[in-house]
Amino acid sequence: MLVNSLLFIIMLLFSVFLFFINNIYIVIGLFLILLLLSFIVKVRLPVYLPFLILLFINFLFNFLLSSIFDAILVTLRLVVMFMVVNLVIKKIGITSIGKIMGNIFHSRELELIISISLSFIPIMIKEIQSIKNSLKTKNFALNLKNIILKPHLFVITFFNNLLRRVNEMEKVFISRGFDE
Repeated sequence: MLVNSLLFIIMLLFSVFLFFINNIYIVIGLFLILLLLSFIVKVRLPVYLPFLILLFINFLFNFLLSSIFDAILVTLRLVVMFMVVNLVIKKIGITSIGKIMGNIFHSRELELIISISLSFIPIMIKEIQSIKNSLKTKNFALNLKNIILKPHLFVITFFNNLLRRVNEMEKVFISRGFDE
């Protein structure tokens, strides 16, 4: 646990110092080192379409408001940070982050809050996918137009399922002795 805590703290410090580096060659070097490290430790870096769109928008705004150098530097910093976070999370594990934060700040409540929050991310993704499939079988296309014009179909179903899951998790935590 000490190694994981130190790794998490180093990641946080690295993220702060990374954005003070203004030399593009150092950032490119860090990118190449992290790319090599991900191949050595066999960590597959996920590529998410929303992240790529966000990077493109970031690059575009930096290019329009500043220069091509700044746009490349900021975008490369974000990619390097994305790689570092994925490498550290693969080493630490998503479930251990709550314990690490709880140990760092000596707070059991913070540990529980972070653990519950992180465990809800995959649950919400599965819920959205199941609602999307359910609505698709009922000939209701889940697109931006329908979400804006008929939000109650998606939102009510999502929150009903989410609150049902919260009740289930509450029962599990009470059965495990987390009742405070």
